[in-house]
Amino acid sequence: MKKFLLFIGLGIGCMQLSQGQSYCLINGQLTHAEDQTIYLFSDTSNTPIDSVHVVQGQFHFKVPVDSTALYGLFISGQRNPLITLLSPGAQLTITGDGNQFQDARVTGSAEADAMQAYIDAFRPLGQRASSLNDQIQRIQATDDTGGIAQLRKQVDAFNADVVKTGLDFIHKHPGNIASVLILMNELRERMPAVELQKAFETLTPVVQHTRYGRAAADYLHTALLTSEGAIAPDFTLPDTNGVPVKLSSFRGKYVLIDFWASWCGPCRMESPYVVEAYQQFKDKNFTILGISLDYDRNRWIQAIHDDHLTWTHVSDLKYWQNAVAVQYHVQSIPTNFLLDPQGRIIDKNLRGEELAETLARILK
Repeated sequence: MKKFLLFIGLGIGCMQLSQGQSYCLINGQLTHAEDQTIYLFSDTSNTPIDSVHVVQGQFHFKVPVDSTALYGLFISGQRNPLITLLSPGAQLTITGDGNQFQDARVTGSAEADAMQAYIDAFRPLGQRASSLNDQIQRIQATDDTGGIAQLRKQVDAFNADVVKTGLDFIHKHPGNIASVLILMNELRERMPAVELQKAFETLTPVVQHTRYGRAAADYLHTALLTSEGAIAPDFTLPDTNGVPVKLSSFRGKYVLIDFWASWCGPCRMESPYVVEAYQQFKDKNFTILGISLDYDRNRWIQAIHDDHLTWTHVSDLKYWQNAVAVQYHVQSIPTNFLLDPQGRIIDKNLRGEELAETLARILK
């Protein structure tokens, strides 16, 4: 399984053998889990690397581990895994209720303890995120402009709390891999690349040189290419009629590159603000280039019509594999980049009324 999204629980211990091979001995103690099957996944495989049955509330794994790595354990009949870090030489224990496997606790090594602290710190934020997503879905069916504005404030406050929680964690755990995971999973879409780089540099050299640290460093190297002050990388995509459109053909204008999709609720919630900004500034050397992460052409075209998005739109209809989304390292939408007439990125991720306010300052 390449990406674990939620958490489950077990108990884990690692043992160093004389031959030099390290093993993690996983000892789980669960209530309400008799005869259930536990499946073990690494973060590099989409299939289980092992499975065991729970007998009298207990289960055990013996896992070869050469270096600290992320693993997930699933119990039969449940979708949410425990995410934990297995380290050579560790002595871990995991206990919990089989009916709430994702809430079981892992203790016994510095890395696993830090991972548990990560889970504990972000669990309330995950609950808030679920509530906000429900509100977004409900408000999509209305024209409640005031409600949308209020929800926007809640989302902004939520993102600020995520950033604060993440940076506080990294400050307290500079020597733990969990800090790299927070940097990449929670913060990278909520902070400028330059600020992410500063946070990364506070991590210990040992953490920076793990495979997770190296992946973060690679991401940051390329993300800085689309940071504020950089010339936006050029690209070409077909418009709604299949005609190729090149970003550099807009040189001489202020351009908002707007990543969105018809299936994206938060994107559609932003549409009235983007439309208002376009109507207000389209005659002042400003335009928009919409890049859709749609996969269905008809839904894409219908959304453009329904939301009155009257600017240029392009897409290769490859969903998250959209070539420009990959090129610009877009991990969530809506995402936008504001370019000056020379093609330089001067702002990013302008939301709600902030877009029109920013344009008003620039296009006096």
